[in-house]
Amino acid sequence: MKRLALKLSALSEYESERENLSEPEIESILDAGRKWDLSEILRSGGSLFFPHTYIVACGQYIASAVHASLDSGADQILILGVLHAFAGRLWEARQREIQGEDLFGEPYCGILGSSVDQQTLWQTEFCLKGFLFLLDKEAKRRGVSMPRVYLRYPFLSQQQPERLRGIEELKSLLKDSILVATADMYHHGAVYGTPERELLPISPQAYRKSQAVVQRCLSLLTEGDYQNYYHYSLSIRNDAIDVGSVLRYVLGPLEAEIMDMTLVDTSALFEGQPQPSWVAASLISLTKKS
Repeated sequence: MKRLALKLSALSEYESERENLSEPEIESILDAGRKWDLSEILRSGGSLFFPHTYIVACGQYIASAVHASLDSGADQILILGVLHAFAGRLWEARQREIQGEDLFGEPYCGILGSSVDQQTLWQTEFCLKGFLFLLDKEAKRRGVSMPRVYLRYPFLSQQQPERLRGIEELKSLLKDSILVATADMYHHGAVYGTPERELLPISPQAYRKSQAVVQRCLSLLTEGDYQNYYHYSLSIRNDAIDVGSVLRYVLGPLEAEIMDMTLVDTSALFEGQPQPSWVAASLISLTKKS
């Protein structure tokens, strides 16, 4: 898998973006999230996927997950985050996994952030900060107490989520929690290794392709086909390669629906700003099959 040439300032740009939002802009994002009422899905034991790229571009989807979480009435939220293996030991571990090595005894293999985890790299992960930011803002706006929040980062699931260290604790937490997760399931473009002949700029054609790609990914996931979900995820740069399989394992059979999607230009995060480079940011509902 190609190593991404992120700018050194890339991830701090997301933090700066949140810090520079005015209160009216934050309220507008939160209000836009009211378009979808997904609280019953959470109350009924289902889940949601929300994106984690630029908040000004897809914050309404994150806000919808925030509203659903608060409206569900739950006092405890379990959130599954993506541990991005951009470089260093995490990137090397992912490459070894791709090569077929059994890494279940490795220190980075497991549900990071759990009581059995001895690692700390997850503490700098950015993907859940937008959700936590809007959750705090909306709780204050409503004048309600913040729910208890548990952050967990599955890593190196190796098509066998049931074997991950910390999975039993995760199932135990789920008994008293609603569950939401983050995912950007389709990354497309020059920087993501898309073949040159297949490159598409952001356009209606790219949108239609993205819907088909993400729907295919969700079909494999909801069927519990971890092997094909894993390999298809690699091909489309689905960063929820671990999150998805763990979510499906702990929740069981699901039905998925893409509630909405927008294509977000991410080229500015990378050296040289290669075009086209974009992410299909989506709000996805996951309903428990009866």
